[in-house]
Amino acid sequence: MTALIIAFWVALSIGPVAASTGPRAVVEHLSSLGSRVAGYPGSVRAAEYVEEWLQALGLATRRDSFAVVVPMDRGGRLEWEGESVPLYAVWPNGAQTSTVPPEGLRASAIWGGDGDW
Repeated sequence: MTALIIAFWVALSIGPVAASTGPRAVVEHLSSLGSRVAGYPGSVRAAEYVEEWLQALGLATRRDSFAVVVPMDRGGRLEWEGESVPLYAVWPNGAQTSTVPPEGLRASAIWGGDGDW
């Protein structure tokens, strides 16, 4: 994987994309797509972008598909004292995903101060 990333970066520096946009613009574009984890819309857009870029270099491309199990984070919010903060699930360790019932969750909050022991 590291070799692929290095090859991509080197090609990016000398290819047609670099002449018109430069590596910084490419990185900014890819990072603007949201999550690029398999199953999320950003993964498809990123793959299409890289494929078009490789084709612009004159390289042949091929797509393969396979099924993967991916936890989908549809977002959540923490509402407290009139404020609302977005929450994101932590990537699970194993098969159990982070879950909250559809009606939400109400619980007491415990203030931990500044986090010092």
